[in-house]
Amino acid sequence: MAAADCVLAIDWPSLTDPRKEEKIHVLQDLGFSPCEEVESPVAIELRLQMEGAPPRELSRTSRDLLVDVMQVLVMTDLELCFWPPQCSEEEARHSLSQLSPCVRRRAVLAARKLLRPQLAEAASACDLSGIARAEAVKVDGAKSLALPRAESHSALRVVEVPARGLGVVVLEDLNSGEELFAIPEEKLLNIHSALKSEHFGGLAEQLLHVGLHVEAVTMLFAIAEHRRCQASPTAESPWRAVLERAPQLDEDLLPITWPIEALEALGEQISKLVEETQLTLWALSREVSTALAAAAKAAKCMGGAVSFDDLLWARCLFDSRAVSLEIKADCPHIAGVQFPSRVVCLAPEVDLLNHSSSGACAPPYFDNQRRALVVELAAPVRSGSEVCLSYGPLQSWELLFYYGFCPEANPHDRLIINVDLPDDEGISEKEVVLQLQGIPTELALRPGPVQVAESWACLGTLPPQLLRCFRVLLGEIHCLDVDAAPGDGAMLELDLQCLEAIQDLLVGLLEPLLTAVPGGGEPPFW
Repeated sequence: MAAADCVLAIDWPSLTDPRKEEKIHVLQDLGFSPCEEVESPVAIELRLQMEGAPPRELSRTSRDLLVDVMQVLVMTDLELCFWPPQCSEEEARHSLSQLSPCVRRRAVLAARKLLRPQLAEAASACDLSGIARAEAVKVDGAKSLALPRAESHSALRVVEVPARGLGVVVLEDLNSGEELFAIPEEKLLNIHSALKSEHFGGLAEQLLHVGLHVEAVTMLFAIAEHRRCQASPTAESPWRAVLERAPQLDEDLLPITWPIEALEALGEQISKLVEETQLTLWALSREVSTALAAAAKAAKCMGGAVSFDDLLWARCLFDSRAVSLEIKADCPHIAGVQFPSRVVCLAPEVDLLNHSSSGACAPPYFDNQRRALVVELAAPVRSGSEVCLSYGPLQSWELLFYYGFCPEANPHDRLIINVDLPDDEGISEKEVVLQLQGIPTELALRPGPVQVAESWACLGTLPPQLLRCFRVLLGEIHCLDVDAAPGDGAMLELDLQCLEAIQDLLVGLLEPLLTAVPGGGEPPFW
């Protein structure tokens, strides 16, 4: 059958994206024809080619074009700072290839999500083949655990993965698109199950009515269920396993529970974030105490008083184990309460999926027709491999803060550079130029390895926007060409000054990382 065309209108992922204009230029650099009207909800109309007999599949060329477009649309501010100004299509393709380790996975998954409702048969063509990697794990049949057949694929087993704890492996080859988990709605621990609970539902409504946040009520529900399961080994609860697997506070599971010395060793950024989180929890603890004191039969429903440590345990549990899902549900009418469309959930079995930036699983989603959380493969996996989720494009310090671990390699790691503007007479004029040219003062060093080429690509790990920023700060505005290629003609002398200033900036950023351990000897365990 001959190939058939269809036109796919691709909307902006966010209508309020402040970088729309820049992304339009990036698409044009890559040879696309985007909608140039910034206010339009449609970013681009892309003609796709379908091949073969029904059900037709997306052609490889169309798939690659779609993924390229989505790479641009999902780029963050810090990723855009690596895009060169006024570049040829060849330079643009090179720049995109350098950013692909960070953005391609997100782009493929965004393309799958986009195609699913309109061209379901084409969505399967957008998988993570070539991106996802599943590591082989030695499975001891005597020590592996099967998962509930009604909710998980029969080939899945839970095993102890070296240096990672419990994980999920497959015992047969599986294809992209195969479903690993389908957890029914009633087995998700969230605000909806809290309200429906015969043990907690009445209290949940009271707490929401007095103004306690939805997520706080969900945390209290988890605490109450955990206590109920501990008090009675025979008590039935769909969440018994996931709550019993949750680490205890004395296991130092997340930095928020660590000693102050360990936090100080991690640097000011994490220390400050931990301090802010703890202050927020203390405020929540006072709010919860007041709300529970005013609620009828609260102590009976909760199984006792709720302390700061209880909330800290719940916070760590939800930060490290929960998933966020778009769920359409009929919620009870409670005056002054607006239920969010995205719901934080604890999902049995799904909590066993470990993180990998190259994991083969697609993000969990809620199937509103089947009323179930679904996790499916977005790439084929071989028998004996661990199946992993990507917890998101997080830097290593974010993975440490929210999940309690650091990967050995992370394509999303970057060093943030904040360029402080000098306090002199001409700075106001230069600030205007920076704004008009769309040049940020918060930038990042590119994760390696980097392929150095000609023109702007000769900067290697340095983002083009960093050089443009220093050109404005150090150059004379009236004779400045911020878009000229590095070292081009009249810009050579200024660029050498800029590179010298950038070197001084980077040396200053490096110094705190080279601080010797006080007293010498081995660094502390953290």
